[in-house]
Amino acid sequence: MVFHSKKLQRYKKNFLHKMLKLVYEQTDFLFRTQAKKDISFEEWEKITNYARLSFSQEGEDAVLQTIFAGKNNGFFVDVGAHHPYQISNTFALYLKGWRGINIEPNPELFELFKMRSEDINLNVGVSETAGKLPYYMMDQPACNTFSEYHMKTHENMGFALKEIKEIEVLPLSEILDKHLGNNTIDYINIDVECFEMQILKSNNWEKYLPKIITIEELDFNDDSKNIDLFLKNKGYEYLFKTGRTCFYKLKEQ
Repeated sequence: MVFHSKKLQRYKKNFLHKMLKLVYEQTDFLFRTQAKKDISFEEWEKITNYARLSFSQEGEDAVLQTIFAGKNNGFFVDVGAHHPYQISNTFALYLKGWRGINIEPNPELFELFKMRSEDINLNVGVSETAGKLPYYMMDQPACNTFSEYHMKTHENMGFALKEIKEIEVLPLSEILDKHLGNNTIDYINIDVECFEMQILKSNNWEKYLPKIITIEELDFNDDSKNIDLFLKNKGYEYLFKTGRTCFYKLKEQ
């Protein structure tokens, strides 16, 4: 697998240029007001050399780039990848040259992952046993879930259920057996709307031990305690929590 092709470098440069242009145009009035002068786009590009581009919801990818500083060819697994770059914890790594496996059960969002063509993209869900499960699709796709309880919680918050689809699910261990190849998992992200324990239990922990795990936990509750205990029993230590994401690190063996 080639991590630093000329095609990737051109894609990265063009994408970042478009993103910087968009931000510049949206914030132009702010700069004119505060700086009392015009700031050209060329000057803006120079300014952003001192900034770090983040695609995550709360800067998780910036933290990951610090943890993995200097590593430009790592491998990730993104369970509940959602979108190729919007609120993505892995897209910044992809731009650095990392590659991985994106697992997204939403058939509509999955189509967007064509732009991540150097990744392995799978339109399935993850559960302890292979089969099919009802997938609750909300009017806000980030709220989609295999958990009926979580679906009803979101309905109570004002989100509407659009439809229920039967989606293929596989254990994480089976997915990794088939697609990981000779790669070692540096990082796994789990964002599955109240289905976290099922994903964790479906892995073969004797065989697959990611170095860093991030897992979405909005609140510290009984489920969080169970997840924390489960991971600590597998050899992980809790590092810290951003607003919604817990970071775990594999202890030195």
